[in-house]
Amino acid sequence: MGEAACCAKASEGIDKTVANAAARRKWHRLVIDISPGPSTPNCITGLEWFCSSDLEEEFAALHPEQDEPVAQQNGGAFKEGLQPKTLAEVKILADAYIEASPQDGALRFGLTFLGIPEQVHEEIIDRSKRAGSPPLRDFVYFRHLFGVDLFFSLAVASDQISRVRPNGKADNKVDIAYLCYLPFCHVFVSADNLHKRVVPLFLRPDQTFVDAAELKADLQKLDAYYWALPEDVKNTGFYKFAKHPPLDDSFLVTRLWDKRGIEWRERASKSDPTDKLKDTKIIEGLNRITEAAKSSDPNARLSIEETAFMQISRSVVGKEGKWDRFGPEVK
Repeated sequence: MGEAACCAKASEGIDKTVANAAARRKWHRLVIDISPGPSTPNCITGLEWFCSSDLEEEFAALHPEQDEPVAQQNGGAFKEGLQPKTLAEVKILADAYIEASPQDGALRFGLTFLGIPEQVHEEIIDRSKRAGSPPLRDFVYFRHLFGVDLFFSLAVASDQISRVRPNGKADNKVDIAYLCYLPFCHVFVSADNLHKRVVPLFLRPDQTFVDAAELKADLQKLDAYYWALPEDVKNTGFYKFAKHPPLDDSFLVTRLWDKRGIEWRERASKSDPTDKLKDTKIIEGLNRITEAAKSSDPNARLSIEETAFMQISRSVVGKEGKWDRFGPEVK
């Protein structure tokens, strides 16, 4: 893939931000105009988007008043006074570019930026057009990946994230790739310093970032709490006495459960009597399935069409460290 260039021209204002950043070891050049508005300072407005293999020529045609070189050779430069000063500003810049650009153009650039094979670009773009060219935010995961990679490139270009690999660590690009998992979790736990700085910027309201050291300390606190319970309670197994965290919200784990909803507290406040008759029927049913699954011919093989059900059995160890998983009634 050759150099990909994009230019966004604001309808008013002439401040220019120029970034030259590496993404997936291939250089992408980005030129963005920032026009502060009366109520939305530092936002990008009235964008016109295009791709070109020769950014210098296109930029010169759009901006005849601009005499200084567009691209710098130091791996990433911003026009003086416009370089983002924090990662939060970089995040605003990346989001503003994606959201305010014409979405067909942003989609095309995102496909190139993420390294999606060129042979499928037109198929994807045509499908988007048939759907009415919806905003990229409707393609939730693509929008997330595009935002993370664009953010990373701009953060490197603005020296908010180092280009140098720290001693004994993977490349920062590898660390930032863990954000690909972020849409699929409610709690993101890490001890990595880059994650501590970056992940909170990408969280949804229902998500939480937790410092690994803080979680470890809370788990040790929980361990001490449960170990102090009477022996007859501990002998029932932690699946019974620790089905939920303590109601005391001084525990981090308790607060995390609360953030997911307080229904668990209502269930915890109710007694949960064991229905031995119901348990016996469940065990009898499982035993019948086990017997029915046995074949009279151990060498026989059934096809998928002939198979009515499949049973997979697993053995569970009765202890987890110093803790009993189950009570003595479980064999």
